Amino acid sequence: MRGEASVGDYRKLLVWQRATGLARRVRALVDALPPRERRNIGDQLLRASGSIRFNIAEGAGLNSDAGFARHLRIAPGSANEVQDQLADLEAVGLLAESDRELPKEVAEIRAMLAVLHRRVSADAATSNSPRAHTERPPSKFLR
Repeated sequence: MRGEASVGDYRKLLVWQRATGLARRVRALVDALPPRERRNIGDQLLRASGSIRFNIAEGAGLNSDAGFARHLRIAPGSANEVQDQLADLEAVGLLAESDRELPKEVAEIRAMLAVLHRRVSADAATSNSPRAHTERPPSKFLR
């Protein structure tokens, strides 16, 4: 199956690693919020930040480039949601100085997702059978 040969261990994808790091930083940010904001925006921020990496992992486990591409198309929406929620926290003075670079991190992850999506979509367009070939992503996507 191409899924295993193409992506191998999705945890080796740099974009998944970056998204995982983002989710962990968001968890620490949410833990530091006052209880009301933790319940309101914090819970949704945790779900959205986790959704980025979860979509990468789920898509990588599918048996088709088209399926993987679909999940890579969904993940940036979650990244947009995280970025918007971070902007809300910053607007009300709840984004710590140490977290001010998180929106930039989200933008970089979104760009990485776009590049990987283009690559996987191109593979899907050239392959009629589910994950028929055994090519791995370029090394710039792997660690």
